[in-house]
Amino acid sequence: MPEDDNHISREAFDALVGRVSALEESMTENTEITKRVEVNTEGLVEMFNALSGGFKVLVWIGKAARPIGYIAACAAGVVGLWTALKGGGHIK
Repeated sequence: MPEDDNHISREAFDALVGRVSALEESMTENTEITKRVEVNTEGLVEMFNALSGGFKVLVWIGKAARPIGYIAACAAGVVGLWTALKGGGHIK
């Protein structure tokens, strides 16, 4: 490189132009590959989003199951007691 920073040789300039051209080609190729990958994985992303929604629903069902179970157990106990008292069953 010459000592004067405002001027570069023609050879150095041509080398830089070549490198920039190679980078542009590489960038274009990389962009095309990225777009193909995006198209190919679009279905997987949709599937994972759907599964995520499904798991959220299962979590809500799980959170509701415990109180519903307590209520059902309590109701079964009341019905059992009522049946025993009205049915004339003797407690030993």
